[in-house]
Amino acid sequence: MINGDRVSSKDTKRLVNNMCTNLMPLKLLASLKATREFRQLPNPNIPIVVVWPEKDRLYPPEKHSRLIMLTVPYADLKHLPGAGHIPTYDQPELVAEYIIQTTSTAPLKLTYGNKK
Repeated sequence: MINGDRVSSKDTKRLVNNMCTNLMPLKLLASLKATREFRQLPNPNIPIVVVWPEKDRLYPPEKHSRLIMLTVPYADLKHLPGAGHIPTYDQPELVAEYIIQTTSTAPLKLTYGNKK
């Protein structure tokens, strides 16, 4: 996180606790590296954008974004300037903009009631 002043001390404590107890991302990346098995996920035929913070020190983009893109090669990779590991605190407006851009291009299919 680059802009730590945007996070309350209570949220900081919660975030640090979650990072220390949630090792799933590290285990997943270690497994992918060890096996070199990058199974491509099926293309869901909807827009997918992987947004990676440029200043993420836990998962530096130059080291880790390639692994993700091997799994979802049909996704669009965007780097988030000026953001660290928690981009919603560092660049909330830009994160929101990427979400709006991506979801506005997705096909919309609504179903009402019980269709048979």
